[in-house]
Amino acid sequence: LSYLDRALVFNPLQEDLQRESIRIHYLAGDRPGAIRRYDDLRRLLDEEMGVPPMVETRNLYDAIVNDRLTPAHAIEPLRSTVRPASQRINRLTEDAIQEFRLPFSGRKAEIQQLTEGLTACRLVLVEGEPGIGKTRLVEEYLERSKAIPLTGRAHELEQKLPFQPILTTLRSLFQRSDWEILRAHLARDLPLVWRTEIGRLVPDQPDLFPVAPGTTVEETRLWESVYQLLAVVSRRQGLILFLDDIQWADPSSIGLVGYLVRRNYPGSVGFVATSRTVSAQSAFQTLVQSLTRERRIERILLHRLSLQEIQTIVARLSSTAQPVFLAERLAEALEGNPYILSELVRQAKETQADQPGWEGSLL
Repeated sequence: LSYLDRALVFNPLQEDLQRESIRIHYLAGDRPGAIRRYDDLRRLLDEEMGVPPMVETRNLYDAIVNDRLTPAHAIEPLRSTVRPASQRINRLTEDAIQEFRLPFSGRKAEIQQLTEGLTACRLVLVEGEPGIGKTRLVEEYLERSKAIPLTGRAHELEQKLPFQPILTTLRSLFQRSDWEILRAHLARDLPLVWRTEIGRLVPDQPDLFPVAPGTTVEETRLWESVYQLLAVVSRRQGLILFLDDIQWADPSSIGLVGYLVRRNYPGSVGFVATSRTVSAQSAFQTLVQSLTRERRIERILLHRLSLQEIQTIVARLSSTAQPVFLAERLAEALEGNPYILSELVRQAKETQADQPGWEGSLL
């Protein structure tokens, strides 16, 4: 996987290598990781080329989702994956499939813990295995919150790029429907010296954040500029910064998060992050230990879905007269992992898109 990831840095659209990575995740016992990797590939191909994954990749994915990878799928010689222009398709069906989301069920205790954690502490860390529902839990909370959500995500292959998750977080502010109002607010109340420093991070807003002259970057000034921006916005409305997959964040971003969490704000500002198992040698683990000693962090560990929770989801999705039986069958296949459940149901809906009773393909 390490060698494949290094090769994919040069060309992430090389689908034979992507397919091999998906297969190795599965053979290593990480089925959620294999499914998530396919999902990332599907999104990348759609955004960059407007095409779906190749037939070979789709067949591999189907075998993994249904946990039926045969010896014929286990090893496949790498070969060219040049795509003819004729493979461009109407995206309507593909987009409809990607928009499918499971009904949110259970997790009431975790939502309550998240709410209380943001009240008592400054940072809430939601932890768990891949596909367990960390991101969905936070998204559900943010939809119910009246605070402005600033969302960013760290990526495994971008760990050497400084401040990438922070950059995406700030850009999520620019995409808000009320951005023009916020922009006027920042232009009036955020001093030019701090707007100029922020221009180093987001050079695509030169009118508001002019790029600072010179190439020397002082991290302390950069950190302070982000704090000043959040402080100005928080005077108008509460803020919640959400960093997804923070375990992949670069050390500079981790240092900035620690700096922001420890500061005081004129308005309400909270921080939420999701993480897989934290490496003992990582910069983020160092921050977690430090904030734990300072009592500035609340940690929430997510567990797998229970049979009762799966039954609740199935009852809301299915028209079958056997929701309990269907839930039991699904529970056996997905081992309590909601991401695999989502992919199984989405695949069933896709294969039976023009027919009633999509549950039959699962039974």
